[in-house]
Amino acid sequence: MKKITLFLFSILILSCSSDSETNSSTTSQLIKMEQTVYQENGAIEEKIIHEYHNQKPTKMSFYDQSNTLTFYTLFEYTTNGLLTKVKNYSNIGNPLGETTVSYDNLSRISSVIKIYTASPGNPEITRFTYNTNNTITSSYDPEGNGSTKTFELNSNGIIDKEFVNGNLVTSVTYNNLKPLTKTSYSSTYTYSYNTSGRHPNTIASVFGSYLPNVVLFNNSLSDAADQLTNELISEISNPNETRHSSYTLNSEGFPLTKTTHRNNILSYTYTYTYQ
Repeated sequence: MKKITLFLFSILILSCSSDSETNSSTTSQLIKMEQTVYQENGAIEEKIIHEYHNQKPTKMSFYDQSNTLTFYTLFEYTTNGLLTKVKNYSNIGNPLGETTVSYDNLSRISSVIKIYTASPGNPEITRFTYNTNNTITSSYDPEGNGSTKTFELNSNGIIDKEFVNGNLVTSVTYNNLKPLTKTSYSSTYTYSYNTSGRHPNTIASVFGSYLPNVVLFNNSLSDAADQLTNELISEISNPNETRHSSYTLNSEGFPLTKTTHRNNILSYTYTYTYQ
């Protein structure tokens, strides 16, 4: 279920925000987003329909080139609004697997367990330990093969460094909640932003007010670095690739459409529906 991971920790989707940059007087409620993925030759590769309720994702439906449903995903929350389960189903409703998120009494993620229907006896388990030196240790056990990472928090309580076996593998510089640069495994990415407009939400609050949860769910700083801000990213670039996004906005400054090109080749389009 690689696509589900990409959904949760890419810049593709939004949910209710705890971001201090978000305007609390927001009136538009995001209820649907349609995403189209394109091949390099311009042909449609896939369509994904994201559905929302109370600004949180509730369902994703995946369609192939012929507009046939291939599988879908449902999202469940605790009574406090924290994401607790991600369940994947075939197009005819057969379970494919699920991810369960557990929290401690401070609403920090304590574990993430992934179980696949094809191998239910071999869950992938990630557990987190909160240390006294402003770091978090993750222990990952895919089918008995353990590995560990250490995440370091900056002075704003945001994870800005990731270490594997004591080696720094990813670092991010932030301006408040906006990433400015990201260096991951020797590749450096630079972020630019629209001068106007914003998303109505970010992904952060499906995991509550503890901001590191966004990184911990995916056990990766690189995949989650840009999920805290609601500002519109116009460009992410490194020496080998440039991803440029353009937007049309409604009267509140929220996106109605988004178009993303990678090295000047169309990659994605998005259409947003509000109520």
